Amino acid sequence: MSADPSVQRFRRPGPTAGTSTVLRPAPRDGTAEPAVVAIHRSGMVTDAEGTEYPIRPMSILEGEGRAIHDFMVGRGYSQSLETGMAYGVSTLWLADAVARVDGGHHIAIDPRQVSGYHSIGTLNVERAGLDDVVDTYVELSEYRLPKLAGAKTKLDFAFIDGRHLFDSALIDFFYVDRMLEVGGAVALHDLWMPSLRKLAGFIRQNRNYRLVHVDSLSEVGLPRRMYKVAKRVANGSLGRDRSGFRLRAENLCVLEKVGQDDRHHEHFEPF
Repeated sequence: MSADPSVQRFRRPGPTAGTSTVLRPAPRDGTAEPAVVAIHRSGMVTDAEGTEYPIRPMSILEGEGRAIHDFMVGRGYSQSLETGMAYGVSTLWLADAVARVDGGHHIAIDPRQVSGYHSIGTLNVERAGLDDVVDTYVELSEYRLPKLAGAKTKLDFAFIDGRHLFDSALIDFFYVDRMLEVGGAVALHDLWMPSLRKLAGFIRQNRNYRLVHVDSLSEVGLPRRMYKVAKRVANGSLGRDRSGFRLRAENLCVLEKVGQDDRHHEHFEPF
């Protein structure tokens, strides 16, 4: 067990246990997909005492999780990170994807994992047999991410779904970008929120990223899609939204890093 009290580890004992920056092989006897699908279908999770809690609205939809998972597996990504673990639903999708690659490793950061989510996220990781793949930090992301970047952590994929204030999400992206390899990708969730669409707009207008299409709406019917679009139209001024997501029903976007940050110090594009 690490001396760092912010790290909750659920690892099998053995010589591979070490600091969070050491990448370990992740031998697998199958996948965690049945476990996470069962959670989606029941709509409930349980804590260590057996108390049940509904996963919505805190957790991603099954279609969103599967879209991210399949994208990661298709790219062969092995090093991932998320801000905002909650009940561990997204964690299971991401960790299962990287666990399919030797040395696969996932980092989850959530300051409320114990106080707000009853440690259910970390319990679900253990129940799914992914405890040798996942490190959980019970800490604010704005404190943990600089430490990871300073330790020269490298990432293939990041899922930003923590605190949804614009400045908080921007800080998450800033440090994630420092760690993300060219060819890696970052996913933003909850695009129904103007703050997240603003962040998407900033990235697309000012950084070397391109939008990658993933089908996250397979389980959402046309009436529901139309409702989502109408809700966004009613939620502010169309003229001030340059994100490109205002009239799209998706609640998730994936942006691939296509180059390092080579901006001139005076560069700025409105977003």
